Amino acid sequence: MRTVYVMGAGASKHVGYPLISGMSKQLFEWMAVYPNDMFRSSADFLVERFGTDPNIEDVITEIDSLIDSNMKDRLQHWTLVTARQQLFDSLREWFRELHLRPAFAYAKFADEVIQAGDVVITFNYDNSLERELRRAGKWDVSLGYGFPLSTTPQPSPVTVLKLHGSTNWFASIFGGATSGMGQVDIDEGSIGQHPVIHKADLEFLGYPNFSGYIYPGGAAFPSLILPGRNKQFFYRTSFGNEWKLFFDSLWCQAGAALKQADKIVICGYGMAPADNRACDMILRSPNTKIKVEIVCGSQGQRIANDLRNAGYEDIAADPTGYFEDWVERRVQEQRRKENLKVDQVVRALDGGTPVMKLPQ
Repeated sequence: MRTVYVMGAGASKHVGYPLISGMSKQLFEWMAVYPNDMFRSSADFLVERFGTDPNIEDVITEIDSLIDSNMKDRLQHWTLVTARQQLFDSLREWFRELHLRPAFAYAKFADEVIQAGDVVITFNYDNSLERELRRAGKWDVSLGYGFPLSTTPQPSPVTVLKLHGSTNWFASIFGGATSGMGQVDIDEGSIGQHPVIHKADLEFLGYPNFSGYIYPGGAAFPSLILPGRNKQFFYRTSFGNEWKLFFDSLWCQAGAALKQADKIVICGYGMAPADNRACDMILRSPNTKIKVEIVCGSQGQRIANDLRNAGYEDIAADPTGYFEDWVERRVQEQRRKENLKVDQVVRALDGGTPVMKLPQ
């Protein structure tokens, strides 16, 4: 039975990662106290312009709109461009700090819930889930993200498709060149065809001696799709729009996984209107006869209604709605089933009755 897990911020909340609501306040405060005042000026600018606790989607949407408007005030334009870039950089550093916290629900999920052949479609930036899957022997970085990160890729039992990017992915500009002249392959563009990964992040995932597409140093930026209301799945460069094919490939794999699934579990993902591409992918999937389980807190019934209106028939919304509680119940259910099987075999042997045939 192939299960596709669709994960949002609610699934990562138990580690300490933020939800969309409240993200701006926490991020601005973190930026303001980062060592050496690296992000301080941008944090002050963002608070002055948007307040201390704005909606992060409103912030990103307005910044993008102003940058695209060809505003005449060049200083203001440069300030906005800088603030946007520092949002990229600070999100990566903030999440790399948070990922040091225990991920107990992800650990149980990796050990006892998810199975080989399953797929995770996630809109989260963090890499705590991949670390636990790697530890459990169910994921390999070389192909586990849906694209090759090694020159000798190994099969990954579970695939994790990160449709909004990941804090451990980098777009390396001109292959890390820091000086001198060089020749650019027009097919590769200025940032290659897919992300590279930082050595420190590989070590966090459990790969101290990895050979593959590692960040070589030099100019780069984190490969993230910021949470604005008009998400664009490519990067604008002097060579034009790059990585559209890369992101399209991830989305295509996600759509195919939903079509081929035997079950879908939506974990902590609210299917907000701002994620129109994701909502369309899920709601317009032709595979509407399969079972769907929703673990999304107070948003569960709304999501269930949207799915029913889209033609899905077999829908169950978890009454508690918290990912970590759902994982715990799944683990306990699985253990009870295993104990029951053992008990039935023991009683059959003791009573001299035929031993039941256990399901494969």
